Amino acid sequence: MLDPIQPAQRAARWPPPTIRSIGPRTRQAGVIAYTHEEQRGLVVCLVSAKSGGWTLPKGHVDRGYKPHEAAAIEAYEEAGLLGEVTTDAVGHYDYEKNSGKRCRVRLFPMRVSTILTRWDEQYARERIWIEPTEAEHWLEMPDPIRLIEAFSALRVAPRDR
Repeated sequence: MLDPIQPAQRAARWPPPTIRSIGPRTRQAGVIAYTHEEQRGLVVCLVSAKSGGWTLPKGHVDRGYKPHEAAAIEAYEEAGLLGEVTTDAVGHYDYEKNSGKRCRVRLFPMRVSTILTRWDEQYARERIWIEPTEAEHWLEMPDPIRLIEAFSALRVAPRDR
């Protein structure tokens, strides 16, 4: 069931007390997958996370792949999305998995060209489209929200107009 995060829940869960600002981090890459809808304008894709909340499509950067290539693969596997991923990241954020592993996620814009009806993780994840201003109601961590808002404010590429 689609369920946004309530502000009180976010405050109670974030930041987790175990996050440290130093030490090695696992490299991850993800996308701010976006398209334009006639009625709502710019919308971005979120997927259900294994923890039960919502997140942007993201995952590990495997050996031999550039971060933006890994981000495109994650968008395909987790959300069934194909499109153009830029080579310049919007920014990054750090988080700690439930296992205690620290990760740094670089987020890349992805202009969606194809939304598949079948994809690798369709039975494990839901996919929703939200307006950037709704991100704070769906995501727990403040940094991805900030990056979505920054991307939304800066989408000035001529082909996006």
